[in-house]
Amino acid sequence: MDKEQIAKMQAGRRANHALNGKYAIDLTVDQKETLERVRMYCPSAVNVFLKAFSKRSMAAAVKAKCIECTNLQKAEVTRCTISGCPLWRYRPYQRDAVGVDKTDENDI
Repeated sequence: MDKEQIAKMQAGRRANHALNGKYAIDLTVDQKETLERVRMYCPSAVNVFLKAFSKRSMAAAVKAKCIECTNLQKAEVTRCTISGCPLWRYRPYQRDAVGVDKTDENDI
């Protein structure tokens, strides 16, 4: 077995451990593709997506959808201006560094 084959095998084991470890779930083909994109472009959100896909947390599902909607850019979730979205009021990362709520008081 050469180094490339060993590396592929180890990567597969890590991926299976992530899927079969804390969140033992069966993913659809689309969910697997989404998870691969998240692993490549926003690895810090992998657990959020796994938790959402496992149906363990509705909050994680909202967070995952917002991250996906902003092209896997967490910072953009805070700056979201799509107030017509049904999830807009529930989106994560609404507070800035000093803890002030960024929602517009006129919208409440």
